[in-house]
Amino acid sequence: MPKEPGPTALLTYFRSLSLPGVELLVAENNSRIWRLFHERYCICGCSVAATAWSYRGKNQFTADRNIGLMEPGEIHCVKSILRPSNFKAFFIDREVVSEFAREAGLSGVQHLRVAQIADPELFTALESAASSVEAGESSLEQQIKFAEFLAGVLGYAEKAPLNAAYSHGHTALRRARDLLQARFNEQVTLSELAEAAHLSRFHLVRSFTHEFGIPPHAYQLHVRVERACALLRAGLGSGQIASSTGFSDQSHFTRHFKKIMLVTPSEYARGIAPRKSAARGLQSNLPIS
Repeated sequence: MPKEPGPTALLTYFRSLSLPGVELLVAENNSRIWRLFHERYCICGCSVAATAWSYRGKNQFTADRNIGLMEPGEIHCVKSILRPSNFKAFFIDREVVSEFAREAGLSGVQHLRVAQIADPELFTALESAASSVEAGESSLEQQIKFAEFLAGVLGYAEKAPLNAAYSHGHTALRRARDLLQARFNEQVTLSELAEAAHLSRFHLVRSFTHEFGIPPHAYQLHVRVERACALLRAGLGSGQIASSTGFSDQSHFTRHFKKIMLVTPSEYARGIAPRKSAARGLQSNLPIS
C-alpha cells in the first residue's frame, strides 16, 4: 500500500511595525535540515522537537520545550531530525538587543553563555510574545510581551542584569498609569510610557506589574472594558463602542470584553451573568480611580 502523506510543512514569517528590527518565524511539521548563518540573534523555542544539531563546535540535542540561544556571527547546523518539529524563532537585530541591554544596566556586546536551555518561564514568555505578533495585538501589548521575553533572554548573558528591586516610587508609576487612563482609546507605545514615568522600558514593565498586579497593556484593556461597560449601560451598540474605546473591530472588542467580564457585551447589556459567578460577571475588575 502507498504510504500516507504526512502533515504539510508550513513556514510563516511575521514582521510587525510595532517591533522594528525583529522578525518572527513560525514553523509547523518542519523536517528541513537547516544550515544557517546568523547575522542577528536567534532565539528559538521548540514546542515539538527531537533534533540533533551543532553550534560552536559542540553537539546539541533539542527536545520538546527546549530553547536555542544563537548569537550574530555564528552558524548552526542540523545533523538529524527524528520527527518533524514545531518551533517559533525570533530573529533580533544586534541594535535592538544592545539598546534594551543598556536600559537594563549592561554595556557592550551581549554574549549568551549557553546555546540551549530548558526554562519553562522563558518558554512561556517566548510563546506569549510570538502569539501577540501573530494575532496582531496592540502595539503596547506586543512591545511589553517582547520586552518581558527579551529580559528573560538577557538573564543568560555573561553579565546578566540584576533582578529588579521594584523600588521605583509610586509617583513615577502612577504617571504611566495616568497616561494609560487619559489615552485609553489610543495606541500608546512602551517608549511613551517609559518616558512619562522617567524609567527605562526594562524597569517600567517589571515595576508596573509589581505595583498594580497586571502589566501596562492589560491595564489599558481593563480601562477600555470599564468604559465600554458604561456605554453599554447607556444603550450604545457594540460596533460604535468598539471604535470609540480603542478596539480594532467588534470581534476584537467582544473577545477581550468576555475575557475580562465573563459575558459577551450583548449579555452584559441584557444583564445576563455566568451561571456560577453572576456577581463577578457584572462587576468592574479594575477600579479606575
